[in-house]
Amino acid sequence: MFNFKKVSTIIIGAGPAGLSFSQQLSRLSIDHVIFERGEIANSWKTERWDSLKLLTPNYKFNLPDFRYVGRDPNGFMEKDEVVERLTRFAKLCDAPVHNRTSVRQVTKVTGGYRVVTNRATWFCRTLVLANGAFGNPVTPSVASSLPKNTLSLHSKQYKNPAQMQPGKVLVVGASASGLQIANELVDSGFDVTLSVGEHVKIPRNYRGKDIFWWLDISKLATEYTGDVLDRLRLQNLPSPQLTGSNLMPIFDLTHLSKKGVKLVGKLSGVSNGNYQFSGALKNTCKLADLKLNRLLDKFDSLPEIESYSDTLTQSERFSSTVLSETENLSVACTDVQNVIWATGLKPDYSWLKVPVLNHKGMLNQTNGIVSSPGMFTLGLPSMRTRQSSYIHGIAADAIRVSSDLKQYLDKPSASQSTLGQKLLAKIS
Repeated sequence: MFNFKKVSTIIIGAGPAGLSFSQQLSRLSIDHVIFERGEIANSWKTERWDSLKLLTPNYKFNLPDFRYVGRDPNGFMEKDEVVERLTRFAKLCDAPVHNRTSVRQVTKVTGGYRVVTNRATWFCRTLVLANGAFGNPVTPSVASSLPKNTLSLHSKQYKNPAQMQPGKVLVVGASASGLQIANELVDSGFDVTLSVGEHVKIPRNYRGKDIFWWLDISKLATEYTGDVLDRLRLQNLPSPQLTGSNLMPIFDLTHLSKKGVKLVGKLSGVSNGNYQFSGALKNTCKLADLKLNRLLDKFDSLPEIESYSDTLTQSERFSSTVLSETENLSVACTDVQNVIWATGLKPDYSWLKVPVLNHKGMLNQTNGIVSSPGMFTLGLPSMRTRQSSYIHGIAADAIRVSSDLKQYLDKPSASQSTLGQKLLAKIS
């Protein structure tokens, strides 16, 4: 017989999602604990580069009963301020966080889950996975083919240009992280090449309003993803090409190209001492330009904007991505001294010994209800709405999923398995 510590609910992760869920459970008088492998907002403290700012304006910093109050609602928080505000939110909620408590194994047992940590073993009836979708770096297998003297860093490891070796830099990946890092490096005097795959081109400001204003008024941000035909594709879309700054209306490949960043196609491999790139760069950029213009057309056609006409500037379209006439399909490995892999992150569920992952290692879940009775999740991309993984989108999801969790706990133990299946079948 195991000597368990017992609690109704265990939350794994003390970031925005875990803290928001804790606040809701406290409101519902559900006893719980939060396990955090580091400290509150650990990822923001230790896994972000020094100059990073939120992509969303300050006024969008909205956790349950904890909104932004400050002098710069349209500015963008630096990462240290994000950490400070999340720490303050945890104190206000009196969140029961167990810092430096690493989860080593989660298994299903009768009536709930056995959770083994580096400090103790626990039993809980319900489990909430709030450890985020961005735990482990995704690095292509080609990374193992780099010359030994090449500095190879994932964007999760990148802090500032001082880490770079003297010489040229290849940044692989052209979503938000790749563009921001490439921009910082070229501003620091480095010769930068950017490898571009599928990307989402989007303006910071359109017709005098921030892009998140448009996403709100068009209701795209709060669109229920269950109504989207290709929900899986939506959940895997690259992050938009944005930066936390109002200095320019759009931060895109053309901006970097004008600053001297060389653009090449998607990295396809290393062969005969050369980095090899896809020849589809022009088509990739044309598709991103096309999708951007479709989005702006949709904004312009919104009937709601009539009431804001006195505050909006005229319709505009941004120039197509500027590319050189000939694509460079290869670069000698000896010409590159540093490679930054801005190739994304994926969740870390290595400790989860319950059969709830698909063949890609992602959770089988619908609307935050995982495919194992009594297990829930929060903070995943497009989990319930397009904004589910953003700080400002977590509050609504936390209210909804915590209600599902309470409903599960309120049922007698004998009927919980049946209830779990009913919850899993919920679509809205």
